Amino acid sequence: MKELDKINELRIELVESERVSVPGLKTAIANIELKKTAAIPTGDHTILVGEVLRFSVNTSSNELPLLSVGPFTDGYKVLRKKGIHRLATVVQGIIEPS
Repeated sequence: MKELDKINELRIELVESERVSVPGLKTAIANIELKKTAAIPTGDHTILVGEVLRFSVNTSSNELPLLSVGPFTDGYKVLRKKGIHRLATVVQGIIEPS
């Protein structure tokens, strides 16, 4: 699958980054430019740690970011749950703790 140019195939628009050589996604909710500072092997995954050099927010987007949340879901709208995993968005407005 690596021989497929997914950016062109999916017609994804890119935007030039200011601090790193990798472009951002034009229609993303936000773009974060970072410098990798560590890679930590954790079994079948690798956790990447980075220093944020610059970020930008697409203020024309009204989409909410999708988050993986833990067992305490106050302030989140849980969209899907399977086992211990929950995908959610942030509830907009004032959140009162329960």
